[in-house]
Amino acid sequence: SVMTLLLLFFYFLIMVGLVNILLHTIGKENRLHEKMVEQQQFTDYMQALEQVNRDMQTFRHDYANILLSLRGYIEHEDMEGLRHYFHEEIVKVEQRTLFKNQVFSQLDRLKLLEIKGVIATKILFADKFGIPVNVEVPETIEEIPMDKIHLSRVLGILIDNAIEASVSMEDPCINLAFLTVSNKLVIVIENRLACDIEFERLFEEGYSTKGNDRGRGLPTVRDILSSYPSIMFNSRTENRWMIHEIVIEGAN
Repeated sequence: SVMTLLLLFFYFLIMVGLVNILLHTIGKENRLHEKMVEQQQFTDYMQALEQVNRDMQTFRHDYANILLSLRGYIEHEDMEGLRHYFHEEIVKVEQRTLFKNQVFSQLDRLKLLEIKGVIATKILFADKFGIPVNVEVPETIEEIPMDKIHLSRVLGILIDNAIEASVSMEDPCINLAFLTVSNKLVIVIENRLACDIEFERLFEEGYSTKGNDRGRGLPTVRDILSSYPSIMFNSRTENRWMIHEIVIEGAN
């Protein structure tokens, strides 16, 4: 009957309205979540930067004392003692502060606070284990044509994997570079390997060299990047190095 059709149509309109409200609410919550993540990444970066600044201020404060400590060796022309003191007592103690300052100077060319927050947090985390993270950003990078949350997740996973692979090594090293080539951005993340790995299985769901209930990181990275037609993702092992390359077209 007409009344039944009108009633159904009325219910249909109500359902459409409810769905629209639900989608709007979900979208609003997602945007709010992204803003919260961005704010946390910004906070992480600022805290990391403040820590480096504090370390450098301490180093500058000790500068006069360091010079005075050298005076005795110089006055007695004890060059062997001076050489030993300089390398063992000064360079070894202060090189981590100077190294972190150099790293953050490189990061300053990356004009994306969200990404810098992730990288800075990972660098300080690696530093707790004595793992050096070399960062190279030769040119200023203003924008990357990729969702910042996605890029943060990808970089976080790859750097976490590199740190975990480096923790038990005697001579660990992690390199991170943002290189611009023509209209492309090449992000390189590499770390030393303690032993050979089954490279072919790294992207299998659930496979890991780190124990049970692991191995979801690299498949997640592959799935995220595969949704971007303009991005190429290459991984390989070479001379006991794990190397990941992300090539993004249209970056500037």
